[in-house]
Amino acid sequence: MITINITLKELIAADPCTDGLEAFKAFKGPKKFKWTSEAQIELVKGPLRRWLGWAHYKNLIPAINLVGANLSGADLSRAYLSEANLSGANLSKANLSWACFSGADLSGADLSGADLSGAYLSGANLDGADLSRANLYGHDTENLKSRGAIL
Repeated sequence: MITINITLKELIAADPCTDGLEAFKAFKGPKKFKWTSEAQIELVKGPLRRWLGWAHYKNLIPAINLVGANLSGADLSRAYLSEANLSGANLSKANLSWACFSGADLSGADLSGADLSGAYLSGANLDGADLSRANLYGHDTENLKSRGAIL
C-alpha cells in the first residue's frame, strides 16, 4: 500500500498556481494518507479535485485508480482527472460538468444521466460506456475512443 505525504514545502517546489496553493493550505483533510480507493474517492469528491491531475503530472500523487467505483450522483464538477482509470465505474447521474478527463479510461463506465456539459474528454476511452440520457452539451471530444458506447 502506498502512503502519500504531501508537505507544503514539496507543493511549493512543484510551482502550484495561487488558487491551488490556497486550497491546499485551507484543506482540513489529512496531508498524509494511504492511497486506498476510499481515500481517492474522498479526494475526487473534495475541494482539491480541481488539482488532482496537476498533482499527478507533478508526481505528487499516483494517477487516480477507481476501477468499478460507485460515484453515482457525486459532484465531481471541475475535477481534473486526466489519465484516471475509472473503467467500469458507476458515474450515473453524477455532476461531471467542466471536468477534465483527458486520457482517462472510462471504458464500460455507467455515465447514464450524468452531466458532462463542458467536460474535456480529449483522448478519453469511452469504449462500451453507457452515455444514455447524459448531458453532453459543449464537451470536447477530440481523439475520443467510444467504440460500442451507448448514446
